[in-house]
Amino acid sequence: MTQKNKLDYMKETILGYLNDYAIKKAILINGEWGSGKTYYIKKFLDETKNNSVYEKYSKTIMLSLFGINSIEEIDKNLRMKKIISEYSNKTKNKLEFLSKNINNFIEMLDISSSFKFNIDLNNIGNFINYNQSLIIFDDLERCSINIIDLIGFINNLVENEECKVIVIANENEINTNFKPEFEKYKEKIFSMTLNFKNDFKTAFNDIVDKFTIKGEKLNNFLHENEELIRNIFFFNNSTNLRILETSIYYYKKIFEMIDSISIVDIENLEMKKRYLKEETLKYTFDANIKIKNKYEYNKLDVERENYINSGSLVENIYSIYKNDIKCDNRYYFIDKYIISYIIDEVDVREKFIELILDYEDKHRFLRNKPYKLNFFKELEDEELNETLKVLEQNLKNNVRINIDSYSEIIKNLDSLLEAGYPFDIDIFIDLINKNLNSLEKDIKSNKFNKDRIYITEKDSWHNSDLKNLNQKITLLNELIKNGEFLLDNIFGLTIELQKINKEKKFLSLFDKNNLIKKIKTSKNKELTNLKENITLVYQSQYVEKIYENDKQIIDEIINWIENELKNQTIEYVKRINLTDIKKELDDIVIKCRLV
Repeated sequence: MTQKNKLDYMKETILGYLNDYAIKKAILINGEWGSGKTYYIKKFLDETKNNSVYEKYSKTIMLSLFGINSIEEIDKNLRMKKIISEYSNKTKNKLEFLSKNINNFIEMLDISSSFKFNIDLNNIGNFINYNQSLIIFDDLERCSINIIDLIGFINNLVENEECKVIVIANENEINTNFKPEFEKYKEKIFSMTLNFKNDFKTAFNDIVDKFTIKGEKLNNFLHENEELIRNIFFFNNSTNLRILETSIYYYKKIFEMIDSISIVDIENLEMKKRYLKEETLKYTFDANIKIKNKYEYNKLDVERENYINSGSLVENIYSIYKNDIKCDNRYYFIDKYIISYIIDEVDVREKFIELILDYEDKHRFLRNKPYKLNFFKELEDEELNETLKVLEQNLKNNVRINIDSYSEIIKNLDSLLEAGYPFDIDIFIDLINKNLNSLEKDIKSNKFNKDRIYITEKDSWHNSDLKNLNQKITLLNELIKNGEFLLDNIFGLTIELQKINKEKKFLSLFDKNNLIKKIKTSKNKELTNLKENITLVYQSQYVEKIYENDKQIIDEIINWIENELKNQTIEYVKRINLTDIKKELDDIVIKCRLV
C-alpha cells in the first residue's frame, strides 16, 4: 500500500467511523512527535467539512490535553470551546462589556453594593452541553490526569453523550506509571488504532505555503529546492514536520538578510547571492534537524568554530551522512541562532558580505586547482602563471587546499624547478612549511580528524627543501599513527596498553586543559569507563615510571575535581562518578609515593 493510499485509507476509516452510530467507542491515532498527526486531522476536517456526515453532530471540538490536570478542567474547556465556537469571541466581549456597564449604572443608583450583575461565560457554560459532538483530544501522552479517570470520561462521552471521539497520541511517550492501565483498557475504549506516518512530500508544499507568502521570493525559492530539502530530511532519517516548520522559520531571517545585501561595483551580485542562499539553506536545515534531535556531533562538528578560526588545515566542507550534499562549516554561527533564537544581524551581515566577496576567489581557485600542475607541460604560460598565483594566495590564507594535496603539490613544484620554469620557489616553501607546522599543532592537540595524510614519492628530488617538506608529511603521519590513542579512547570500554607501556605515560599523553574539559562534559558511562581504565593502567608493571610522568596532571585533576564537587548544581550520579575517579587517583598517589 503506497503512502498516499495509507492516508486515503485513514481518511475513509475516520469518515466511516463518524457515519456509524453503532460504534460506541473512540478511535486512536498514534504517531511519533512531529510526524504531523494534528496537522493531518486539521487538514482532514477542512477537506471534509462539507461532507454530510457532519450533519449528525452539533459541533466539532478540538482540545489539547497538554497541562490539563483534572476531568473537571476538561469538562469546563469543552463547554467553553463550544460556547466560543457558537457565539464567537465578539459575543463574549459584548457580554462582558454589558455586564460592566450595568454594574456601573447600579453604582450610580446607589443600590446596595452587595448586588452585582455578572454575565460570565464560565457560569453560562454550566448550562451548555456538548452531547452529539465530534470531540478530538490531542496530546494524550502529555496529560497529567490519571489514565483510568480519563478513559472513564471518554467512555461516558461515546456511550451516554452520543459523541464521537478521536484521540491523538504518541503511545511511546505515555507516562510509564499510566502505561500498564492504558494497555489494559485500550481495547475496551478504542474501536481501532490508526498508526500514522505522514506524506512528507504533500505536507512540504502545504507547510511552505503556510509559513511563507505564496508567490514571493522565499516561497518560490523553497519550492524550487524542494527535492534538496526533502533529501536533507531523508539523509537525516527525519520526517518531522515541526522541524520542517522551524527550519523555515530560521531560514526566513537568513534569506531576507542575504536578499537585502547591496554591494557597489561587483559583477553578478544576484548570482552570488543565490549561491549563498543555497549554501545557507543546506546548512540551516541540516543543523536544525541535528540540534532538535540532539544529534551527538563528531569531534569536527563540536569544535567547528575552533577549527575555522585556528587556521586549521581541516577542510570546512562536510557531507550530510556521507552523501553528495555538501555543507560548509563556515556557517557555524547559524547553530547559535537555532539554539538561542538570537542572531547578531550586523555581524552576520558582514560575514555574508565577506562570503559573497570570497565567491569570486573560490571560483578562481576552482578554475585553477593545483592538480593542473600535474600536466604543466600542456598549459600555456599565462594559465600556468595564474595557477601558481592562485596556489600562492590559497596557501597564504590556508584555505581550500585539501591536506592530501600537499605532497602532490610539493612534487609538482620540484618538477617545475627541474624543468627550468622561472618562479620564486622560496615563497612556496615558506608557506607550505608554515601550514604544515600549523597542522602539527592540530595533530598534537587532537584537532586533526584524518587517519593519515596522502603522500606521493619522487624518485629523485631537484630541490632539497622540497624533499624535506615531503619527508615532513611522512613524519606527520608517524605522529598521527602514534597519536591514534586519542583522548576519546580513554573514555571508551577498552584501551590498548601497548602505547602506554612504550611511552611510560597515560594521562600525560594529553593536554591538561583538553582532558579536564573532556571529563567535565562526559556522560556518566564515559566517566565509569575512565575510572576503570585508570585502574587497569596502574596495574601495569611500569606503574612507577607511568606515575612519574603522570603525577603533575594527576594532582591537577584531583584539585579540579575537588573544586568541581563544590558546585551544588552537579547531577547526583555525576557527582558519584567524579568522587570515584578522585578516590582512585588519590589511592594511586598514596601507593606510588610509598614505593
